[in-house]
Parts: sequence; C-alpha cells; structure tokens
Amino acid sequence: MQQTITSTHTDLDFLTEELNWLSKCLSDSGLSHAAELSNLSMTEAPEIRGQGVYAHFVSEHLLSDAERLVLILALAPHLQPKLLETYGVDAVQRQLFKLVQSATKNVFLPTGETAIHLIAGSDLSKRLEVYRYFDADHVFSRKGVLTLQKNEGSSSMDAELLINADYVDAFLFNSYRKPKYSKEFPAHLLQTQMEWEDLVLNPITQEKIQEMKDAIHFYQTLAQEWGLGKHLKKGYRAVFYGPSGTGKSLTASLLGKSMGRDVYRVDLSAIISKYIGETEENIARLLRKSEDKGYILFFDEGDALFGSRAKDAQNSNDQHHNQLIGYLLQAIENFDGIIILATNLKANLDEAFSRRFQSSIYFGVPKPEQGLQLWKSLWPEKLKMGPTLNFQSLVVAKPFTAAMIVQIIQTLALQAIRKQEFTVGMADIKRVSDELMKK
Repeated sequence: MQQTITSTHTDLDFLTEELNWLSKCLSDSGLSHAAELSNLSMTEAPEIRGQGVYAHFVSEHLLSDAERLVLILALAPHLQPKLLETYGVDAVQRQLFKLVQSATKNVFLPTGETAIHLIAGSDLSKRLEVYRYFDADHVFSRKGVLTLQKNEGSSSMDAELLINADYVDAFLFNSYRKPKYSKEFPAHLLQTQMEWEDLVLNPITQEKIQEMKDAIHFYQTLAQEWGLGKHLKKGYRAVFYGPSGTGKSLTASLLGKSMGRDVYRVDLSAIISKYIGETEENIARLLRKSEDKGYILFFDEGDALFGSRAKDAQNSNDQHHNQLIGYLLQAIENFDGIIILATNLKANLDEAFSRRFQSSIYFGVPKPEQGLQLWKSLWPEKLKMGPTLNFQSLVVAKPFTAAMIVQIIQTLALQAIRKQEFTVGMADIKRVSDELMKK
C-alpha cells in the first residue's frame, strides 16, 4: 500500500518512504502469521535522507531499524490514520496487531504490543529488546518522545503507543509549538524590541558575550570539522552576575533574538517546592520539555534555586537542600540546551556550579563613558536641557545603571507632561533620583 503525504516539508520524501516501509512491515507480519512463519526477518529500513527534524533525529541518535519502526509506528496516526485503520476494522487483524481504538477520535492506535509483534514476533530475545526502548535511559524516554499510556488492568506493553505533541509538530512541520505557561513548563517567553546597539556595556563584558556567542555558533564546526566532538559538552551554561538593572535580562533576550532562539524566563516560584522530591520533578519536566528545542532557559535571581550547600548538614532540611543541589548539578550538565543563570551576587551560588558553567560574565554599573552614552541615547528630544544640566558632570558625580536612568527619564517626562514644563536642570535629576532610591 503506497502512502503519500500532502504537505510542504523538507522530509516529505523520507517520511513517505518511512510510511511505505511501515506498511510493508505490517503486510509482511500479517503474511508471516498466516503462514505460521516465526523467523521472517524485518524489511530493511530506507536510507536516511532529508534535512528536516525527523531525519536529523534519526541520524543524530543513531536509531536502529527497530527503533525507527517504533517511531514511525507512533507517528503514523498523525500522518496517515487510514494506514492502521486497514488493520483495525477487521477483528482478527486488530487482535493480531494489538491495535486499540482512540477514545477521543475515530482512529486506531498502536500499542507496545504492536511494536513487539512487528519487530520480534515470537522471538523472546527481540521482545525483551523492544521493552528496553521504553526504559528511562533510552532516548525515547529521556527526551520525552514516546510514552505508553497504560490503562487500568492492562499490562505496560498493551498500553497505547503515543508520541509527544511537540515532536509531532517538529517531525511534520519542522518547527516546535511554542509552549504556554503551565505546570509542565513554568516559564514565560522573554522578548525585546531592542537591538544590540541599544545595549551599552563595558568592553570586557561585550567581549565575554561575543565569546559566548562564538562558542554556541561554532559548536558543530569544532565538534565535526576540528574533531573535538568527544571532548566538548553539548549545550552551553553561563552565569550573568552583577547589580540589578545592568542589562542581564536584556542580554539574554538579545542573544536569543540574534540566534533565532526563544528565551524563556523560568518562574522559580513554580519550580521550588517545600515537598521533598517535587522541586527535582519540576526541574526534570522543564528540562525534558526543553530538550532539542533550542530554547534559552533564563533563571533570573537563580541563587534562590542554586544557592550554596550547607557545609554541616545537621537537619533534614539542609540534607534535602544538599541533595537538591547535587541533582541540579547533574541535570544541568546533561542538558543539551542553553542555560543562563542570573544573580546579583555570584558568591550566593554554590561553587560547584561555577566549575560547570562555561562562562561567568560580570555586568557592572556603567563607567563614566558608558553612562554618558546612555544618558545621551535615552534622553528624549521633548525634554529640554537646562543651563545647569551637564551629563559629563552627572556621570562623574554619580554612576547610574541603565534601568535607573530609564526610570529617572520616565519620571521627569511624566512630570513635564503634567506641569507642561519641559526644561530640566541638574537639581531635577537629583531630586527624582533621590526619590527613586528611597523606594
């Protein structure tokens, strides 16, 4: 039975060949059973080709033919529902292939037993091999690609074989669905309308950020062309530290914008739990949901989660916190995406995190030359500079962060609009800054 897919897709031909291969395996398995042939070998899988997410996933994770068959079997109801319907409408065939009817849609779904029947038949050793495809350390489980939806009273392999909705989108359309804030993904999309030229940093910080961008951009070049792959860790981990308002969040946003990656600010209040083991589960779900998506996870005020371990853990709370830090160290090191930890005080972080992060970038209060650039670039034309106002004297007398300068100018602008007085002097800036500092 030749299958076709009607969609624009860089893996179009490859997915069509995969479906045709699955159809051939289903047909051969049915014939084998009818002829009582237990040793009929599985048809060889098509050659991997295409530049889409599906082809990349198969090749990157070195999936065997049997593993590929399980993957395309789970994907088939979303590509060609009628492929399994052919075998589901007949009671004998449905029982043979262990298909189940969807409770929500009029389609037949494969089970773990369907995969076993196609791959192993009556071969016990092959059957046990298929069981291992659903172990926690297998790529299907580790990356949250496939699950077995077990029903009450059924065995684990009788359960529906389901593919994660994110991977359905990725394999079919070469793009991941943007996740909404939820218990499974407690993070908000972080975006900005600003550009790199709007960000004023000291040269050392700028150089460190460029090094970070280079390391991410040229990872594949170093891994493949320079032969350093086995020595390099996947993903990237960085610490941004320094006073509030110095550009840490904006830098994270601009990194994502320039790289074409979504940046998500993690809601630590939804991650941290007072119940033992729940924080670890929340982190595991977040990282699993983010695997292979190219996201940048931004942990603002990250010391709330990644704080130092208790040196002398004498009570259960300290012991649990130390266990949590140990888990976080391993989870972050194994994560293949980009993690940015932001903190006002680097000393609050556990020292072990610093050793596992490739970059540690300091964001300081602007020096006079950067402060002068900020005041000039942010000052609106509608505000008139009085004779006493001198930006050069201002930045020497008192350094302000970029966020503070924006607040001062915003307050002055609002007062000017209300009073219809648009000339500003040095005394006005001192008055407004003093008021803001008291808050």
